[in-house]
Amino acid sequence: MDSTLSQELVAISRCSGIRELLPYILESHGPGSRLSVRRNPSTQKARAKKKNEGVFYTPLDVANFMAQSAIESFAGVQHPKVLDPAVGTGVFLRAVLAVQKKSNPTVNAFKLASETLFGCDIDSLALDGAASVLLLDTLEDAVEVMPSPMSAWTTLRRNLKKCDALSIDKEAELGEREDRILLRDIFPAAEDGFDLVIGNPPYAGIGIRDDLTKLASRFRSIAAKPKPTADLYPVFVEQMVRLCASEGVGAMVVPLSIACNSGAQFAACRAFINEKKGTWKFSFFDRQPHALFGEDVKTRNTILIWQNQKQTKKIFSGPLRKWRGHDRQKMLQSICYTRIRGDIRAGIPKIHGTVQAALFEQVSNEPVRLGHLVPQWDRTSLDKVPFGSLTNVFVAPTAYNFLGIGRRCALTTNENEALSTNPLMRLTCGSSEDADAAFAILSGNFAYWWWQVCGDGFHVNRATLFNLPIGRVAMSEANIDQLASLGRKIWDLAVKNPIRSLNRGRISYTYSAAAAPDLRRRVDTIVLASLRQQGSLSHELERFTKTITSAGLFLPNQEIQEERIQNDQKNLAGDKREEQAYERGVA
Repeated sequence: MDSTLSQELVAISRCSGIRELLPYILESHGPGSRLSVRRNPSTQKARAKKKNEGVFYTPLDVANFMAQSAIESFAGVQHPKVLDPAVGTGVFLRAVLAVQKKSNPTVNAFKLASETLFGCDIDSLALDGAASVLLLDTLEDAVEVMPSPMSAWTTLRRNLKKCDALSIDKEAELGEREDRILLRDIFPAAEDGFDLVIGNPPYAGIGIRDDLTKLASRFRSIAAKPKPTADLYPVFVEQMVRLCASEGVGAMVVPLSIACNSGAQFAACRAFINEKKGTWKFSFFDRQPHALFGEDVKTRNTILIWQNQKQTKKIFSGPLRKWRGHDRQKMLQSICYTRIRGDIRAGIPKIHGTVQAALFEQVSNEPVRLGHLVPQWDRTSLDKVPFGSLTNVFVAPTAYNFLGIGRRCALTTNENEALSTNPLMRLTCGSSEDADAAFAILSGNFAYWWWQVCGDGFHVNRATLFNLPIGRVAMSEANIDQLASLGRKIWDLAVKNPIRSLNRGRISYTYSAAAAPDLRRRVDTIVLASLRQQGSLSHELERFTKTITSAGLFLPNQEIQEERIQNDQKNLAGDKREEQAYERGVA
């Protein structure tokens, strides 16, 4: 080796943090991110390649969380055999090894790694990097049992195979094609399946493949969309299950779309999950104000953990979590799950706590929805709002901390400005009174909660709002009158404080009901009563909204109960005062 290069490598090896960053330094694409392109435009090519191939390297704390959570699920397996089917440079295998070393401090770490850690990838250079990362973490123990570091690296590298993980089968089928690989042939140490399959699959399309028809016969999420544009990651979720041992565990981090995308491929994947025995746990992560994969990769994500149990079928969920950077570790440590019941083929509800779970289960069976109050749904644009009808309610196509709901109103522009022509959802009711009532319902915390539970925390689609449960009683003349009156009062407050934004000379207006908390609570109380729910649930919904909009951390289940009891005692007297004030016409 050139002496200058040798000196440079020695200097690099002494840099602070080099050990922790090694998997990311060794990734074969090189620097290529949104921020790197800003600093150095020449990295755009690497960024484009990574994006096309769906390569998003997992942060170490996420890998550690998943490894710890998965290994805690094992019962009686001391040294589980582990597979990462898209191993890259070994972030997950490193995380698993760290957990194993902590629980087995006297075991030779190199022998543990060489006997239990396996991976596959289509990038041989990445596999070389993964072997190097594992060698670094086991070097002290490796030199005790191996003749040289190189022989140790070769042993670790032997467990890392260059292949497409989707080509692996646990058992042969009749008329097997030559391009299929049997698990016992490629990983003889785990011929009956792996104790843990863990990883971060590619977030990309399947692409043009000769074996697409064959894959469609094996994977439901390909059969539902046997095209090159089909997503890869749902297929990896199925393969995770296929390659697990009879009591194995699977853990993957995937896009949020697994929970809420209505496409055939995602519905097929959820149907697969819905029918598969075992315990499934889902945690969901928003991209704002901070993202699970860091500020360079703004994605919404799901972490799923599955435990293979033949006699059990349970599904646990959680809310769509938001957090700020300084709360990241606390957020990961506070993740808890709530059991949900019912069919998840249409979507996985993002639920926090047993109260919300019971509410969702009960109102989901309600036959009367907002679509019964609003007979016509179509699209328009902001520049048409001033000329709309009094029977119209307008809904912004995206949302974050509030649903952008509006009524007909004047919209001003300055010189050289024009109103946005971006599409809005337009709801047309049978009367202005019905429109006021619909506006009130959509302004409430219940509607916001429903959108968060069923949606992706950003897009506002017709199906979610159309199917918002309201109950038959809400459509009674007396309740419509009450809701309409509340809707007019909320709009009177909202229209005074428009949120105005300018983008490339186009003006957008959005309206928030946040300035009317008491009125919104009253709306929720009416809707909940119509749904045969306790009015006190309005406080639960209000707490939920406040947690989401402040990017606060959701409390673990036991702490939820303690806080709920304290807050409900405080709110009881306030509710009585509100009711009295409302009856006097001053609420």
